[in-house]
Amino acid sequence: MEVKRNTCFIAAIMFVVLILTSSSAFASERRFYVTEKGAGNNSGSSWSNALSGSVLASRLGGAQSGDIFCVAKGTYKPGASNSDSFILKNGVKLYGGFSGDESIDEGALAAVLSGRNLKTCETVLSGNIGSKASSKTVVKTDRICDSSSLIDGFTISGGRNEGGWSIDGGGMRIEGSPTVKNCVIMDNKAEGKGGGIYVNSSSGAPVIESCSFKSNIANNGGGLCVSDGEEVKILNCTFDSNSAKKDGFNTGGCGGGIYAGKKVTVVNCTFYGNGSDGGGNGLYNSANGSSVMSSTFYRNAGNTKSELYSFKSIAVTNSIFWSPEVSTDTMVEGKGDKTVTYCVVKGGYEGEGNKSGDPKLAETLADNDGRTQTLAITAPDSS
Repeated sequence: MEVKRNTCFIAAIMFVVLILTSSSAFASERRFYVTEKGAGNNSGSSWSNALSGSVLASRLGGAQSGDIFCVAKGTYKPGASNSDSFILKNGVKLYGGFSGDESIDEGALAAVLSGRNLKTCETVLSGNIGSKASSKTVVKTDRICDSSSLIDGFTISGGRNEGGWSIDGGGMRIEGSPTVKNCVIMDNKAEGKGGGIYVNSSSGAPVIESCSFKSNIANNGGGLCVSDGEEVKILNCTFDSNSAKKDGFNTGGCGGGIYAGKKVTVVNCTFYGNGSDGGGNGLYNSANGSSVMSSTFYRNAGNTKSELYSFKSIAVTNSIFWSPEVSTDTMVEGKGDKTVTYCVVKGGYEGEGNKSGDPKLAETLADNDGRTQTLAITAPDSS
């Protein structure tokens, strides 16, 4: 009888734990709707009762894993102080690009997300917090963020990280392993590293996908600087007119588009019009094991002529390195071991399948059926 009683007791305990666990999981999946001015009772339960944009930063700061924020078109600011930022916490998903009247039934979010028009419904996270003030870093991610953490569908602009002890990351500072997707990172500046985005994720492995980096400035890594991390994946992104400038001590100035201080995997990306004072107008690599695949480097120019400069080992395949203004074979340079195969390189480059003929690229970036602008090949097989 004692054994039977204990068995029943244990079964009852397990049932209670199961119910509590299920209830907790269900309760953690909360969705909040946000508009610039808010609406109704401001509970965030629907577009008609939307949270006001003025409380977005504070609500994100108090969010819990599983929370989803749907943010309508408009401009949102993190606060009134230059130290204020939007903080993405672990397990939280932050979506922009909504018109503010979509019908999003339970389970229908994925279909609505795929139908967003991110241009007409531009949703801006802005560091321009006052007439003479700017946020040092517009968006930060929590250092414990894992791959379930996401920011998707925003323009991040106006960060000015200058002066003080921490001067890295103007638009965004990434720690942990979040995903940044379908974002425009533009017009940000960092006195140190990473004008657009600064990655310092220790053992993390962030993913940056289908993002555009435009007109960002830093000492190293005008568009993006990867300072720490296991491996950062950069997929289907465009780097346009970013700059790496030397400081007052004549140091830095490397990596107009990307400065890779740790291993990066760059796939199907476009580098156009980026510049540097110190080398690697498109990409500067100082990490062993980095790779570039199916990417285009075109008309990146600065005080040096290299489209890609690698100080450590890197593998490059199926990519284009070209600039009409450069007549010498300096497209791919550096002291590191560079394996370059099946690429088009102006001036030629030793390696299997490489070519040196003009790829006949379009002169300007354009929408070519992708999330980011790219350079079309105007005469197929011209090389």
